[in-house]
Amino acid sequence: MENFIVRLTIPVLVSVVLGLISFVDIRNHGEELIKNLGKEHIVVRYPRSYLVVGYADILFFLILFAYMVLFPNDSVQPWVVISVSLFLALGLYIVLLAKIWRIDVYKSKPYFIYRTFFKKTEIQYSDCISYKYESNCIAIKTKKGTIRIAENATNYEFLLGIIKQNGAVEIKGENDKR
Repeated sequence: MENFIVRLTIPVLVSVVLGLISFVDIRNHGEELIKNLGKEHIVVRYPRSYLVVGYADILFFLILFAYMVLFPNDSVQPWVVISVSLFLALGLYIVLLAKIWRIDVYKSKPYFIYRTFFKKTEIQYSDCISYKYESNCIAIKTKKGTIRIAENATNYEFLLGIIKQNGAVEIKGENDKR
């Protein structure tokens, strides 16, 4: 019976913690939108919860890795070390994604700057042809390619508003209820 309670408690606790992080993000998103209404420069970025999850992942798997190194036993197999290393890499990727990926939106300039891991691209608002709500993201089609923005990214509404003013049209999906 104790084993059942432990197995049940861990997923419930993880779900509650992630739910609280999401709730705080949603509340902060609205506050940030209001705060940015009068600003000239607005940054579209991933929510801070990505950093929390990424750092928690790194911390947990570093502790696990240190435990495996400091207290080795016969159960440590190469696949375990590889799995822990992959989860560490995943946490690092999430943190880097949250820190580096961004879109700098300027209200008075005719362009925005799109930054990814490997490049920084200046895109004219007039080069944005269309946008479409996809599952969990917004795809903006430009003359240079397609940009995908997560729906939980902060301040993406400002970018959509400006590209709409510059002629981008919304493409409705088959199952789109918006």
